[in-house]
Amino acid sequence: MKPSFYEEHPDRAFRLGDVLTGFVLCNVSMASPLGRDTRHYKYDINVVRPEYVVVLTPCCSIGDRMLTVSPLADINPTFLKNGYLGEDLTRVNREMMPEQAVPQDIWHKLPEKERQKRLQIGKGYAFVEQFVYEPHGLLPEYQLDTPKGKIRSSFYMIDFRRAYRVECDKVIGANDVPIAAKLLQVSVAVREELRRKLAKYFSRRPKEDEVQLGL
Repeated sequence: MKPSFYEEHPDRAFRLGDVLTGFVLCNVSMASPLGRDTRHYKYDINVVRPEYVVVLTPCCSIGDRMLTVSPLADINPTFLKNGYLGEDLTRVNREMMPEQAVPQDIWHKLPEKERQKRLQIGKGYAFVEQFVYEPHGLLPEYQLDTPKGKIRSSFYMIDFRRAYRVECDKVIGANDVPIAAKLLQVSVAVREELRRKLAKYFSRRPKEDEVQLGL
């Protein structure tokens, strides 16, 4: 039986995976890095206030007025091209067999040698940078453009590549936080899925490193 995605009775603390509201985020965009002798700086500072953010700081590291978060965003329409994922979008959060990770038509078009190579590697993530959140009554439905047209969806996702550090005087420790900002808490099982996927995301090695390490 599939475990509950959200806790019915959230803790009065911030946890990894929590959905929060009320945080302002900032990032810098530039055409290229500034040189040591650069005199004319050309960059943009972007300030946004997403409706919801997700805590990416591990539970035991929350505090010291710092928090790492990622905006909760509309799902990636590409998910819906894969029938296996379309049946349950939270499958994105878990490892799957190679033939499940791509649409069936693409799988069957792969050369036999490539299919066998992937099967030998075994289970893995289809979208290692992203994590899906189930619908909840507190999260509004939205319109999504898909290859088959516009649909209504209540699923959301985060992208690990879009992580922001927020400094907030009220974030003293995991149990000493502005609890009114907390909207939802994921279950222990889902938090473990997020933890494992984050670990995989950060622990991937490029081929050249594997060669150097003899792996």
